[in-house]
Amino acid sequence: MNDNSLSAMRELQGLRIMRVFVRIDDAALRRSVIELAECLAQRHLQPRLRRLMANPPTRRP
Repeated sequence: MNDNSLSAMRELQGLRIMRVFVRIDDAALRRSVIELAECLAQRHLQPRLRRLMANPPTRRP
C-alpha cells in the first residue's frame, strides 16, 4: 500500500467511526467511547514516544 491508499483508508475509517458515534444517544456512553479511543491512541503512541525521547532528532543549522 502506498501513502495515498493508507490515507484514504484512515479517512474512511474515521468517517465510519463518526457515523456510528453520532448515533449513540447516551452521553455517558459517548464519553466512555472517547476515553477508550484516547487510551488506545496513547498505548499505540507510547512506544514511539519512548523511542523519540531516547533518540531525539538532531537539528540542522
